Amino acid sequence: RPGELAGRLSVQTDLSSLVGGLSAVASVGAGAADHGPDQRDQEEFDLTLDYKTPCLDGLWLRVRGAWRDRDGARTEDYRAILNYERTF
Repeated sequence: RPGELAGRLSVQTDLSSLVGGLSAVASVGAGAADHGPDQRDQEEFDLTLDYKTPCLDGLWLRVRGAWRDRDGARTEDYRAILNYERTF
Protein backbone atom coordinates (compact mmCIF):
# COMPACT_ATOMS: atom_id res chain seq x y z
CA ARG A 1 0.00 0.00 0.00
CA PRO A 2 1.36 3.47 -0.80
CA GLY A 3 3.01 5.09 2.20
CA GLU A 4 2.78 1.96 4.34
CA LEU A 5 5.38 1.07 6.91
CA ALA A 6 5.39 -2.72 7.39
CA GLY A 7 7.44 -5.58 8.78
CA ARG A 8 7.30 -9.36 9.18
CA LEU A 9 9.23 -11.81 11.32
CA SER A 10 9.12 -15.58 10.74
CA VAL A 11 10.59 -18.50 12.65
CA GLN A 12 10.76 -22.06 11.31
CA THR A 13 11.68 -25.16 13.27
CA ASP A 14 12.07 -28.88 12.67
CA LEU A 15 10.08 -30.84 15.27
CA SER A 16 11.00 -34.28 13.98
CA SER A 17 12.77 -35.07 17.28
CA LEU A 18 9.28 -35.04 18.87
CA VAL A 19 7.31 -36.53 15.94
CA GLY A 20 9.09 -37.77 12.81
CA GLY A 21 8.24 -35.58 9.81
CA LEU A 22 6.79 -32.65 11.79
CA SER A 23 7.84 -29.03 11.24
CA ALA A 24 6.37 -25.63 12.15
CA VAL A 25 6.47 -22.03 10.95
CA ALA A 26 5.24 -19.05 12.97
CA SER A 27 5.16 -15.51 11.64
CA VAL A 28 3.95 -12.14 12.79
CA GLY A 29 3.49 -9.08 10.61
CA ALA A 30 2.35 -5.50 11.08
CA GLY A 31 1.63 -2.61 8.77
CA ALA A 32 0.64 0.99 9.36
CA ALA A 33 -0.66 3.55 6.88
CA ASP A 34 -2.82 6.57 7.52
CA HIS A 35 -3.96 7.70 4.07
CA GLY A 36 -7.72 7.15 3.89
CA PRO A 37 -10.40 4.59 4.81
CA ASP A 38 -8.66 1.63 3.10
CA GLN A 39 -5.30 2.45 4.68
CA ARG A 40 -5.68 1.04 8.17
CA ASP A 41 -3.25 -0.45 10.67
CA GLN A 42 -3.04 -4.23 10.43
CA GLU A 43 -1.43 -7.02 12.44
CA GLU A 44 -1.37 -10.71 11.56
CA PHE A 45 -0.12 -13.90 13.24
CA ASP A 46 0.21 -17.15 11.28
CA LEU A 47 1.02 -20.65 12.49
CA THR A 48 1.63 -23.58 10.12
CA LEU A 49 2.31 -27.21 11.03
CA ASP A 50 3.49 -29.63 8.33
CA TYR A 51 3.56 -33.39 8.79
CA LYS A 52 5.34 -35.40 6.10
CA THR A 53 4.52 -39.02 6.81
CA PRO A 54 7.58 -41.29 6.69
CA CYS A 55 5.56 -44.31 5.53
CA LEU A 56 3.99 -42.76 2.36
CA ASP A 57 6.57 -40.84 0.35
CA GLY A 58 5.11 -37.62 -1.10
CA LEU A 59 2.05 -37.45 1.22
CA TRP A 60 1.89 -34.61 3.72
CA LEU A 61 -0.62 -32.75 5.84
CA ARG A 62 -0.55 -29.00 6.44
CA VAL A 63 -2.61 -27.39 9.23
CA ARG A 64 -2.67 -23.62 9.25
CA GLY A 65 -4.19 -20.88 11.39
CA ALA A 66 -4.16 -17.13 10.78
CA TRP A 67 -5.35 -14.38 13.10
CA ARG A 68 -5.67 -10.83 11.76
CA ASP A 69 -6.54 -7.54 13.44
CA ARG A 70 -7.40 -4.55 11.27
CA ASP A 71 -8.19 -1.47 13.35
CA GLY A 72 -9.74 -3.59 16.10
CA ALA A 73 -11.75 -5.87 13.77
CA ARG A 74 -10.49 -9.42 14.26
CA THR A 75 -10.74 -12.28 11.77
CA GLU A 76 -9.59 -15.89 12.03
CA ASP A 77 -8.85 -18.44 9.31
CA TYR A 78 -8.18 -22.16 9.79
CA ARG A 79 -7.23 -24.66 7.08
CA ALA A 80 -6.27 -28.30 6.75
CA ILE A 81 -4.60 -29.20 3.45
CA LEU A 82 -3.70 -32.72 2.34
CA ASN A 83 -0.98 -32.80 -0.34
CA TYR A 84 0.45 -35.58 -2.46
CA GLU A 85 3.55 -34.91 -4.52
CA ARG A 86 4.19 -37.10 -7.52
CA THR A 87 7.05 -36.58 -9.95
CA PHE A 88 6.45 -37.61 -13.54
